[in-house]
Amino acid sequence: MEYWLPILLFVVLALVAGALLTFLSFKFPSGTTDDVNAVRDALPGLNCGSCGFAGCDEYAKKCVSEKLAPNLCVPGGNEVAAKISAVTGVPFEEVKSVVAHVRCRGNYDVTQDKYDYRGVLSCAASSLFYGGRSSCRDGCLGFGDCAEACPSGAIRVDNGVAVVDRSLCTGCLICTRICPKHIIVGIPRDAAVVVSCSSNLSGKDTRQICRNGCIACRMCERNCETGAIKVNSNHAAIDQTLCTGCGKCAEKCPVKCITVVGGKAVLSA
Repeated sequence: MEYWLPILLFVVLALVAGALLTFLSFKFPSGTTDDVNAVRDALPGLNCGSCGFAGCDEYAKKCVSEKLAPNLCVPGGNEVAAKISAVTGVPFEEVKSVVAHVRCRGNYDVTQDKYDYRGVLSCAASSLFYGGRSSCRDGCLGFGDCAEACPSGAIRVDNGVAVVDRSLCTGCLICTRICPKHIIVGIPRDAAVVVSCSSNLSGKDTRQICRNGCIACRMCERNCETGAIKVNSNHAAIDQTLCTGCGKCAEKCPVKCITVVGGKAVLSA
């Protein structure tokens, strides 16, 4: 009898727990349905957050429950958007493709380190020590945290500066969140001209630390016929919605921090 009482108690507890779990599963459904699974299987599984959600699982659930646009997964491209559209019934729209761009050309030919860093070999660690080893406070630190995080192998460090291979970049933009200097940004893949500098220092100060840095001379601004490029806080910035890709700003830039990357531009930087 002394053995049957605990056994009976465990059986009763198991039955109660089972009944409770069954009740909760109906009252608070998990949201995982065949449609959610189908959308999830279509997604690349990078959990990069480019869609604006925590990961692929959350986006899949939102696509089904809230009928979200099927084109928010940039790495998946139009192929994934078409699959999601077929599952959810939301009309297909083309993905607005983006690519990562490093706003720095301060390699070791034109700049230098301000001290001999001997700590952990990462940009995140170096940035904690007086803003990082680069003489430019806004420049690439060159340890390649972004390259290690890139799931498609699209980034390499060349002569102290991260460089993006546009043909390999999927637009997941994980690198933009990894970079402690926030000098990597997402730009439209069809952008023709970009500014490859992040410095907001005065022209005089910039010249002392980097020969490729923006000196806020406004030559680009004066030669842009559409008003697409403006200099604010000692830094040139391009409004890609106004840029026609003529490339005149890149041609006139005396330090060549404005570069032609594709699109309509025909001039060379």
